[in-house]
Amino acid sequence: MFKLRRKIEGVPKGAFAFGLAAVQIFGFIKIVQFFLVNHYLPTPFPMDKADTLMDLFHSVFWASDPGRYTEWESVYPPFVFVVLNGLSVILLGDATFPDAFALRAAGMSISITFLVSAIISTQLVFASNVYRDKSLLEKWCYFIFFLGSMPFLFALERGNLVIFLPLFLAWALLNRGWGRVFAIALMINIKPYCALLLFADLIQGRPVWFIRTVAVSGIIFLVTGMVCDANFILFVPGLLGFSSADFIFTPSAVLSMNASLTAFSYALDWDVAGKLGSSFRQEWQTLLSLALKFANLALLLTALIGVVRARFRLNQEQTLAVLVVIILNASFSFGGYTLVLYAAVFPILATMRHGRLICGLIILIFLPLDLINIQKIPFGLQDVFLSGRIVPITLTVGLGVYVRPIADAFILLTLVLECWGRRWCLPPLLQPKLKMPANGQREAR
Repeated sequence: MFKLRRKIEGVPKGAFAFGLAAVQIFGFIKIVQFFLVNHYLPTPFPMDKADTLMDLFHSVFWASDPGRYTEWESVYPPFVFVVLNGLSVILLGDATFPDAFALRAAGMSISITFLVSAIISTQLVFASNVYRDKSLLEKWCYFIFFLGSMPFLFALERGNLVIFLPLFLAWALLNRGWGRVFAIALMINIKPYCALLLFADLIQGRPVWFIRTVAVSGIIFLVTGMVCDANFILFVPGLLGFSSADFIFTPSAVLSMNASLTAFSYALDWDVAGKLGSSFRQEWQTLLSLALKFANLALLLTALIGVVRARFRLNQEQTLAVLVVIILNASFSFGGYTLVLYAAVFPILATMRHGRLICGLIILIFLPLDLINIQKIPFGLQDVFLSGRIVPITLTVGLGVYVRPIADAFILLTLVLECWGRRWCLPPLLQPKLKMPANGQREAR
């Protein structure tokens, strides 16, 4: 074990990062090859191949429509619509379209702006001081590794604004005053589940900054809401209804890109609700679904209590990082593309006592494991937007479908053990050689 550790530590960090980038480039090339041969993107990209970038264009279309909260029943905060409406006016002027698909057909400038902005914002994360302990080579290699990963490519294909959250999260990690206030407030007004990050200040004994962040978030919500229309308040019941709704997605849509164990519960519940299989099968599926839900809930609650318990041992950045991991494990409804947040907290989680194990699990999540097919299911003909063809689609279930949520849960479990005590120790191979201090004044443990 010690000889193996010495061999691993003897490998330059730049070489390791270069290896990760090379593996990701290989995975990306395989995706391109698949597309050139089959004329559609493979699973875990969404099964609806005509829906590419529609998370973006549906939002842009409804940004100028007063029925965004009454008719479409959107769960996006008004801030999103104000920004997207401004973007549409700048790039398309006063042009009107019958639906979001017609807008996408005419909105190539919007697509290019989104893709370029997403790539630049991601690169800024790795160029920031969050990765200050990495060499220039390592920064570029990790940038390629994360950007070329399936969670990032999935978010880009969807046109989902979650792709910009790592930049705001990095901003929050690098500031402790008003910079963090505005960064978290903007994150909440893009994706409301980021509200959990508010509690970092409370946990760290900074109630004044907690109040300031809540106030700024509320002001942004109210001001942009009044700019939209008087119905913006319907966002709240719409969000609650979306979170509690049953079976609004197909199991293939949930499982294709998932980050939480609750995705498995959802698929099992769907199967039982459809009355598929024997009664015996339904009973064990129900029990397994309940066990997964209970285990996930227990893990989340234990982590929340643990991060409060460990508030004197964790610095503010580490506290934010733990809360991010809790968000990622909370629910399948947040979407598997929320995994992109790991790009910003990866160096922070590396400073934990068991950072080597945590970073290894994060790398596992972002490896191109979906290239390893477990099952193939014919899915019929579909109109593919990217190729402009109608072709037969095959649903492929890759190894990543199962690895991502399980690895994500193990990351949270490791952080639970980290927060609740220091009696648990890793094998020497997995222990970091030098632990970074929890703050700038105490020595490494």
